[in-house]
Amino acid sequence: MISIIENHKKRKLFFLNTISSSLVLMVHEDNYIFMPYWGVKIEASNIDYIIDEITEANYMAYTDNRKKFQLEVIPQIYPSYGYTDLKEPAFHFLHKDGSRITDLRYKSHNIYKTKKKLEGLPTVLSDEHSEVLELVLFDELKKLR
Repeated sequence: MISIIENHKKRKLFFLNTISSSLVLMVHEDNYIFMPYWGVKIEASNIDYIIDEITEANYMAYTDNRKKFQLEVIPQIYPSYGYTDLKEPAFHFLHKDGSRITDLRYKSHNIYKTKKKLEGLPTVLSDEHSEVLELVLFDELKKLR
């Protein structure tokens, strides 16, 4: 089951629950997507304080000129290459202009009752109780989706 909570900080929390476990994804106010929780099943509630409580390391570059916000210490679900995040990226592009930096951020989402077939990729079976969360990420500068 997928539940969505939007809070006063304009953050979205997606709760993806199975019978015994939960995966929580959070869209931060700067549209980065983090994973504040993955473990034993929890009820949908406002748990974004977990991201706020991650301690600051003063030698890291601030992201978007915001103090106490560094991508290096936040558990991103799909880290990009470059920008202010120095962790291993999930992907690496070489753009036509020679740049290698990508800054993917949340653009939109869709929830489907059944899984879409992905051409050329293996698939898993889904039943009438399945739900699929699709996240659309976008790089504004490179117009990459």
